Amino acid sequence: MKTVSSILLTLLISGITYADVGEDLQKICDTSSVLMARGEKGSCRVVVAPKNVDKEGLCEGIFSGKLKCQVQYLKTSEGAALNLLCGDSKSPVINQDFKADITVFNNLAIVRDAKGKESIINDPNEYTLISSRMVELSLREDQNQKRSGSISILLEKGKIPLTDVVCF
Repeated sequence: MKTVSSILLTLLISGITYADVGEDLQKICDTSSVLMARGEKGSCRVVVAPKNVDKEGLCEGIFSGKLKCQVQYLKTSEGAALNLLCGDSKSPVINQDFKADITVFNNLAIVRDAKGKESIINDPNEYTLISSRMVELSLREDQNQKRSGSISILLEKGKIPLTDVVCF
């Protein structure tokens, strides 16, 4: 329960930062399997289930429509680490490592029909949130291990999302 609370607190503190993840989590209540189990007068609650963290990978995107950036991430004994590399790998504009916080979780729906019968429907996706003082990374991995995500760079003037993000 403590871990679930910390995940929810992370999501609440991050607020707008991970709004897309929050929207993804709610989408399970609109799937055909949930709608069929719920019926017209039933209900759907979303529950977040934490997982052990063992992640590493790479995402690429374009900063301000011009500059190609890569964000490499991996689990460490203290949480996670990120490397932000922007520009040519031989002479980058930015090549910086950051300590980061990481949270990995699954999502499920507790569905109650009009008669009060409950059922549990699992979201097949796994969600990962990695954040540092300069980079935020939100990942979704499907059951075929295909990753998609979003990257934002945090600057004094605000958060700038990268475009054309691809994750491996």
